[in-house]
Amino acid sequence: MKLLVLSDIHSNYVALKTILENERYDLIAFAGDIVDYGPNPVECIDIIREYADYKVMGNHDAAAAYGIDCYCSYKTKDLSIETRSVITTPSLNAEDKQFLKQLPKIKAFFQEE
Repeated sequence: MKLLVLSDIHSNYVALKTILENERYDLIAFAGDIVDYGPNPVECIDIIREYADYKVMGNHDAAAAYGIDCYCSYKTKDLSIETRSVITTPSLNAEDKQFLKQLPKIKAFFQEE
């Protein structure tokens, strides 16, 4: 069995589609960050929703879903905030946001109280 592990797609639909078309795999595990930075958040969400067998929420997915800080590097924080406000958030509908919210959460971003 061949497992394809993906992460940090960051709305890059062309790259995601190219990987899926050119790799042979039996299962897909997605390790977070479907959205932010790139131009195609909805298309990437659709692919991960349909094809990933295992998936978790990344910090950028959490930021888009819940409107919270992404806690990313100071070097890319401004770019993340800008693309999220101009591209990601306006592109996502309620169903897309709900999909991001239902992804298993990484405890580092959601501490139990």
